[in-house]
Amino acid sequence: HLQPFDELSIGSWLPYLTHLRLSNNNLQELSSIKLPSLIELDLAFNQLSGKK
Repeated sequence: HLQPFDELSIGSWLPYLTHLRLSNNNLQELSSIKLPSLIELDLAFNQLSGKK
C-alpha cells in the first residue's frame, strides 16, 4: 500500500505545490519544465487540503 502523498511527504511537497499554484500565471515557465500532470498535482493538493 503506497501513498505518494502522505503525512511524511506533505512537508516537502506542500511548499512545492504551493509554488506551482502561485506561479500558475506564468504558464510558459511551467510548460518549459517537464513536470508530472499539473492536474494530478492540483487534485493531490486538494486532497491534502481537505484531509482531516
